[in-house]
Amino acid sequence: MAFDARPACELCEAGANAVYAEARETNVEKLSASRAQSSTARANAALLRAGEKRNYVHALRRGWAMRVAHLSDGRRQILGFYVPGDLFDIETLLVGGDRPASFTVRALTEVEVCSFPIETMRGIIQGSPEQRARFDEFAHRQLAYAYRRMTDIGQRTAQGRMAQLFLELFERLTERGLVRDQAFEMPARQEHLADALGMTPVHVNRTLRVLKAAGLIEQDRRETRIVSLDGLRAVADEQ
Repeated sequence: MAFDARPACELCEAGANAVYAEARETNVEKLSASRAQSSTARANAALLRAGEKRNYVHALRRGWAMRVAHLSDGRRQILGFYVPGDLFDIETLLVGGDRPASFTVRALTEVEVCSFPIETMRGIIQGSPEQRARFDEFAHRQLAYAYRRMTDIGQRTAQGRMAQLFLELFERLTERGLVRDQAFEMPARQEHLADALGMTPVHVNRTLRVLKAAGLIEQDRRETRIVSLDGLRAVADEQ
């Protein structure tokens, strides 16, 4: 990764809605002083490798990244997507950085990442009851999304899996102020969706065409738009 001059925390749109937003609002100077570095990386760059021990917690300021498990034969499972404002190694805040990472994080697009020492970020998230509650909610949702994805892959139809993923991204991006007119940037391509949902790219293509034909979503090369939230929820729940 390339290291940049530190961008101002008070001007960071991602930080305004991030996991540490309460701390940023009450003491942005302290948050800015606590940051060890800011860096950029190109798409597909490894931001964290499985097996590494960690000294820092990383916040995604710009771009998308993905949490990945690699198999020895070259196959991969995408375990989740990170969007601006996410911390992509929150377990270090719970158990410390001495335990090796159990997954790899790769940039899906060009990204900008802010890094904080683990103990410093622990102090930030414990800084007030409101900030602690915000972090607890974020951690709870991360677990809920992971459990839902396991259920999707094990039990849901292809359309149900795809609908669940779009609804999850819509919810998260709405909270970060990154949805306009029910549309959001969607850099994940069909091969990424396939590896996230346990499908083949051909099956992903077919499934997207079904959802579009049903009037539930619209897509171009850059964006996905949710046309019918109620309809997509019905498909997600397989009603």
